[in-house]
Amino acid sequence: MAGLNVLLGVWLFLTPFFVAMATVPLWNAIIVGVLIAVLGAVNFARAAGDRPASTGVATANLLLGLWAIIAPFVFVMGGTALWTHIVVGVLVAVFAAVNIYQGQQSARPARV
Repeated sequence: MAGLNVLLGVWLFLTPFFVAMATVPLWNAIIVGVLIAVLGAVNFARAAGDRPASTGVATANLLLGLWAIIAPFVFVMGGTALWTHIVVGVLVAVFAAVNIYQGQQSARPARV
């Protein structure tokens, strides 16, 4: 799931280069997209190294996903920018929630 968040972060980062946006929403998409991608990469690297996902990193990505959902209404975006933010935000939040759950499950001691 973390690898998908990397791709979604890159997608959000690239959105302003293909969709006309005002300055503040443009920078919001770039910054939030980079943060989502970097945090997703951290948990992806942990999974590749046979380590559980960091729940702290996944929680930060969950919050960024929720922000991506709210941002179009704060910055009054419309059209493609609005729907890109909402779709990316929902998917990032869901994938981050799965990472949180998986991280918590792997931290629990095995029951015999």
